[in-house]
Formats: sequence, structure tokens, C-alpha cells
Amino acid sequence: IIGEGGSIENESYTFQKNYFFMLGDNRKRSADSRYWGFVPEENIQSEALYLYWSKDMSRIGLEVR
Repeated sequence: IIGEGGSIENESYTFQKNYFFMLGDNRKRSADSRYWGFVPEENIQSEALYLYWSKDMSRIGLEVR
């Protein structure tokens, strides 16, 4: 991970920052974390407004609190 330093060649690694996986809205054609990797928390510039997908189908479309 860029900026972390260290190596993940050994069997364990402790991240120094909070990283998030960003998923685009078009899963087959999005340039998202599958393309450019995890995002450090300080690089996130906005927040989620609505829940797009959940295993609990009754939560889809609800506002994020």
C-alpha cells in the first residue's frame, strides 16, 4: 500500500492508517479500488448519503447515519 512503507512478504502486517475499499456504481465498468487499490481515510473527501447495497434487503435505499 502506497505510503505505508514496510513489507507484506512476512505473514502479518499492521496497517498504520485506516484504509477503505471504494466500490463504483457500475461494478463491471468502474475504476474503483479493484483498479487503484485501497484509499487512506485522509483522502476521502465526502461521505455516503444512502445505502446502495446490503445483505439485509430492507436496508437498501435508507439514509446512512
